[in-house]
Amino acid sequence: MSDLKKKYKEILQNLENNIENPKDLKYAQEQVKKLAHAFLDEMERMEKLTDSKFTELNKKQADLEKKIAEVEKTLTGIEKDIYDLDDNYYDLEVVCPYCNYEFVLEEDTQRSEVECPECGNIIEIDWEGDSFEEGCSGHCSSCKTQCGEDNEEDEKTNKNKEDNEDDM
Repeated sequence: MSDLKKKYKEILQNLENNIENPKDLKYAQEQVKKLAHAFLDEMERMEKLTDSKFTELNKKQADLEKKIAEVEKTLTGIEKDIYDLDDNYYDLEVVCPYCNYEFVLEEDTQRSEVECPECGNIIEIDWEGDSFEEGCSGHCSSCKTQCGEDNEEDEKTNKNKEDNEDDM
């Protein structure tokens, strides 16, 4: 601002040096002062407008940062659920071979037996078996027949289909 004041005083001094008529000098100085005040008022208005815009932007940024923090918290929970699984902990869906009651076993993998919450029978858990790779053991409620075991009707149906194909 000091350069602006210096320039303003220089302009007023130039007017005094170049205008001989005191009435014209006074008029010119008043007009320059009005112009200077108009510029200063406009600068003040722009400063207030800029300040209000910055305040508004800061509020919006704070809101966005809050929302981002919420999303990050949610994503962290999802990542933990998906990727941070302890190697010794599983949720295992168990079907009791005695009463066909289905339940989820939320225990560590060191247990070899579990009690059925419905009938109270002890179920042996084979963690090293490859029953998961072979498919259903035939004891789940969705099985209509023993999975992996063809019954006689299915064998007859398959044989009839093969015979019909050979006849054609």
